[in-house]
Amino acid sequence: GWVLDRLALEGLTAGLRLLPSGELNIADLLGGNAEQEEEPSSGAIPGVTISSLTFSASSLRYTDETRAKPYTTELNGLQFSVSNLSTIVAEGRPYRLEATAEAGGRLAWEGLVSIPDATSSGSLRLSNLSTRNMWRFIEPWADFEVVDGRLAIAGDYSVTWADKLEYSIDAGEVTLTNLSVMPKDPAALPDTFINLTALSINGIALDSQQQSVTASGLTIDGFAVGNTLADNEPSLPKMLAITLPEADAAPTASQEQGEPWSVRLEQTEVLNSSVDIDTPYTEPSTTRVSDIRVSASAIQWPPAGETRIEGGLAIDADASLQFDGAIALADGTGAFNYALDNFRLERFSPNLPKAVNATIAGGATAVNGNITLDAFLPQQIALDGSIEEFSIPVSYTHLRAHETT
Repeated sequence: GWVLDRLALEGLTAGLRLLPSGELNIADLLGGNAEQEEEPSSGAIPGVTISSLTFSASSLRYTDETRAKPYTTELNGLQFSVSNLSTIVAEGRPYRLEATAEAGGRLAWEGLVSIPDATSSGSLRLSNLSTRNMWRFIEPWADFEVVDGRLAIAGDYSVTWADKLEYSIDAGEVTLTNLSVMPKDPAALPDTFINLTALSINGIALDSQQQSVTASGLTIDGFAVGNTLADNEPSLPKMLAITLPEADAAPTASQEQGEPWSVRLEQTEVLNSSVDIDTPYTEPSTTRVSDIRVSASAIQWPPAGETRIEGGLAIDADASLQFDGAIALADGTGAFNYALDNFRLERFSPNLPKAVNATIAGGATAVNGNITLDAFLPQQIALDGSIEEFSIPVSYTHLRAHETT
């Protein structure tokens, strides 16, 4: 076989364009002689040993010109190296890949690879990836704009492709920070937004042989949502709408589905979150639900077992709601305790008929009890409550008496 001491390609700058015709700008370089007969292949991997393989690129740019609005992305500072690469020796050889994406994203990938055994294992780290740059890929079809946000992904992996593709991930982590999403046209969807301080998933383990995914915990911190209600239609789904172009190719036949994957999330927490709701049915029109905190025990898919949930929230800084209980996600049976305190009734003045010519001037309610669920629907509700300082001033200025016969 071939034995090379060093093979290097360094300082590459390249631009790849997908032309409006659907062809690549380097198609002439890639195309071979169509009339030339291919020599039969033995299927064996040729014997090659390279003591040091190095590849580096200053800039790799890709542009898709088949879209109405061309899409461009770039990868900078790509560095790849592998020592003692061999198609003969089965022992894994160390490799390392580093690159910088747009807006400061970083890729670090290192481990061992064995070409004869068709196996590889190592670690992958993606950090500081810009979610705005990801959004640019779907921007022509989205009604929302990703203003900011940073994504990080990390984990250890192993993969083999000898007989069939098998892979696993261990100690995986996903982190999303400082996400900000708003409508492309804020005037059309006022007071509509999504902000997120941090979302993290840790302890991720994936096994393709077992077809299972598990995670130790999901934490959502500082999740804030703004939503308006106009003509009984919420604005948030409108903002998140994506209208993809129709595919030109005919749909392919559906593949036979195997056993479903299982997913288990050991613990879920929502902290310091809020929802702003603008509706004509309250006075003032904006209701702020804040200090949302929710924790849930094991959640599984397909649904199995019991999930315990507890939490609380504040409504306009005056009222508070606390709840706890458990639910079986497989059939929707469960029971919850709840306690609502100091909920102001004057907020519902706009719901009084205009003919009454009155307003709710005051009143606070406190309710506590429990609710039983079946198929996720309430089956029995028990409550104990009170209303204090309730008053409805009525104006008689426009009242008239009508004769009756």
